[in-house]
Amino acid sequence: MNKFTHAIYVGLFFLVGISSTVFLFLNGKDYYFSTREERPNKEIEMLWRPKGIEEVPRYKNRLGNYSDAHIVLEPKGYLGHGLGIVGTLMMITGVSVYMIRKRVRLFFRWGLLKHWLEFHIFLCVV
Repeated sequence: MNKFTHAIYVGLFFLVGISSTVFLFLNGKDYYFSTREERPNKEIEMLWRPKGIEEVPRYKNRLGNYSDAHIVLEPKGYLGHGLGIVGTLMMITGVSVYMIRKRVRLFFRWGLLKHWLEFHIFLCVV
């Protein structure tokens, strides 16, 4: 990989990381910066959860005043849970691919180890 290709390679990692952070910030700033009064009552929330996206308006009426992003971004919400799964898979993939590249002789000629390390660091940090 020449220097120009390597710069594009690392630049794409940077672009994906920054764009993911900006996307989550813009879509979740109301939720993440909400006050205690704007958060739902946990006792009521435990009694009833929506079974699908079509039940979200009924769910919101039961909980009262809070950020609309709560159902989506909370750890057990649709996006929050999905991000946890994707993050776990990225870490498992990053560690596994790097370990296999270092130890299996068949992959020794598949690029420089430092580029694989950069890929491993990207997957495990983002």
